Amino acid sequence: MVGSKTTKGGLTIAGKAVSNSDADYLAVVKFLTVPEEKQDTPAFKGAEIAAIKALENNAFRQIADGMIASSSSYDFGDLAKAKAEFFFRKVAVDTMNRMNTGLNDADYFDPLHDVVPQIGATVLDPVAKDPHWEKGSFWAAIDLPTNRAHLANPKYWYAEFLAAQGADPTMVFDGKELPYRGECAGALQIAVNVAALAAETKAGYAKRNPLDKLLVGVWTGSNTLDFYFELDKDLSSPNYGDYIYIRNDPRYPKLAPDGFWMGLNCFYAGTDKLGVKRYSGLGVSWQSEE
Repeated sequence: MVGSKTTKGGLTIAGKAVSNSDADYLAVVKFLTVPEEKQDTPAFKGAEIAAIKALENNAFRQIADGMIASSSSYDFGDLAKAKAEFFFRKVAVDTMNRMNTGLNDADYFDPLHDVVPQIGATVLDPVAKDPHWEKGSFWAAIDLPTNRAHLANPKYWYAEFLAAQGADPTMVFDGKELPYRGECAGALQIAVNVAALAAETKAGYAKRNPLDKLLVGVWTGSNTLDFYFELDKDLSSPNYGDYIYIRNDPRYPKLAPDGFWMGLNCFYAGTDKLGVKRYSGLGVSWQSEE
């Protein structure tokens, strides 16, 4: 989110490369891997590394390991910016997991089963000959261009949304995006913005994110890829919280031409205890590549 990736490799904070040495762990890494609420304990303040590591958060530990070992480098101006990035990645994955477990009310829309597109109070009313949107205060449906007008009939519903004009940009992802009925790209955008709100100051988020950039279900012009993420195309060594797109079986379009699963926009959610890489996207929680 706030660090820049270059080709030098590894993790750099304030111009200094961070390694896996005990000295770097005590001086820098422990402040990234141990949650803030545990940093006032005697164990954290001591010099026994094993005792400090027992306080670590697993997600933070995987992020640190990934950055230090990366062939691309993660450069941060200071420790605070690095901590914000770690927190951002963890909250993004946590938010997606909440959508998959029902803690946050989110799912796919489905014309075949009358599950209509919705974001917060903005919901499609699928009247047979005159489908229209019930508009909420925080979100509006995006009008489709003429060459896609056929998508406005009930058989071809769509889920593309823009923050409503006049809304407070720091509030549109503060629970006002729920319930959500859309697709995986929109769910990922929601998770990214919830995480950004948690990791940045509200003033910083509002300055970075004008209303016309707060899109859900649309990539072009969205703040998600412009400000916070780039698509990680290298599945060999992803880092916890990376944005990944996994394509479905090439036969899928023919077998299910109206299906939602052409591919999955998701986060890399780290490895399990057996070392298997796991991914999390809307409707897909804690899945391996297989």
